Amino acid sequence: MARLFLFLIIGLIVGSGNEIRAFGTLRPPDTFIMLSAIDSTTGDFIAGPVTISVVEEDNGNVLREYNFLLLEANQTFVVTWSKIYMDLGARIQLTASKEGFRTGLPFLYEITEESPDQGLLFTHIFLLEPIGTDRPMIRTESVRVERNGEQFNLEIVTTSELLGIGYNESSNSITFAVSEGRERGILNLTIPHDLMEGPFTVLIDDILIHSAPRIENENNTILQLTYSSGFHEIVVNGKITGLLVEERPLRISLTISSESMQISETLELTGVVEPLTQAREDVILKYEDPDGAVMTHLVAILPDGSFRDSFSPTVSGPWTVSAETSDSRGQEASAQLSFEVLGVVNGQEQDEPGAREDEDIKH
Repeated sequence: MARLFLFLIIGLIVGSGNEIRAFGTLRPPDTFIMLSAIDSTTGDFIAGPVTISVVEEDNGNVLREYNFLLLEANQTFVVTWSKIYMDLGARIQLTASKEGFRTGLPFLYEITEESPDQGLLFTHIFLLEPIGTDRPMIRTESVRVERNGEQFNLEIVTTSELLGIGYNESSNSITFAVSEGRERGILNLTIPHDLMEGPFTVLIDDILIHSAPRIENENNTILQLTYSSGFHEIVVNGKITGLLVEERPLRISLTISSESMQISETLELTGVVEPLTQAREDVILKYEDPDGAVMTHLVAILPDGSFRDSFSPTVSGPWTVSAETSDSRGQEASAQLSFEVLGVVNGQEQDEPGAREDEDIKH
């Protein structure tokens, strides 16, 4: 993260044309992004460095090109991609690549009046396909639909057999039927802004998919959908108010790999947020050690509502981990679990926390 931040500072000072800027008259950036990369065949996070290539453009002119490394899942990077530092309409394209994998589809971020100038800008998960796997047959199709007497084209690129597609004008929704023979199917749908505008809600087999990856350009939205093998019905709604969903309270659940562990071991945590209709894109995890010190992790919610994290405690004793999230309705949800960490001193296990002296406990 430090290297990326330093590179951006240098880039802003020695930029080209009328884009030369320095932090001497602007506050340091407090915006950041969160990125992950997933093996498209297994759904697992990709370990080791993934190269993220960045191209910054303004009015068709390339301002800067550079790379940085993605080293872990849910990694955050401080960036200057806000209207404080860049002009409205500027675009930033990110592409992920790694040895042994095919280069993934690019992600495009555009700076608008609504773009945040502090905090999290976006979360994105790159899907990378290993080289050596059977390359799928890519099908492309253009489907014409009508709304208010005007014709629009839907552009579809998919690995699946497209069995049917329909547009419902009254609900402003698109419905697909697909059949996928591989382990994982991919469907990219290009939707003209004049036909449907976001926020988009996607259902795959009646399961809400929150925050499906998408690319925005001047005239279209490109939704990037993935699913397992077999037959699937996919519904894309232009507005969440057009979706009839039973109002259910927001819930979050946690599972940990062990309730008792050695200090040298790593705790694996998984969880689920439901329903996904209006949930946030991330979960706040807080790990509290026996002395009350808190370590906070911000992790992304995956399209199926799940999230995961790893944590290696460095202090023995009783620990707690809590998870928090909220939704646009103002509802909040949290969960908490406890676990014990046993330490080793000079080759012998320490006493369990309950056996410590009272004065130590008070301290």
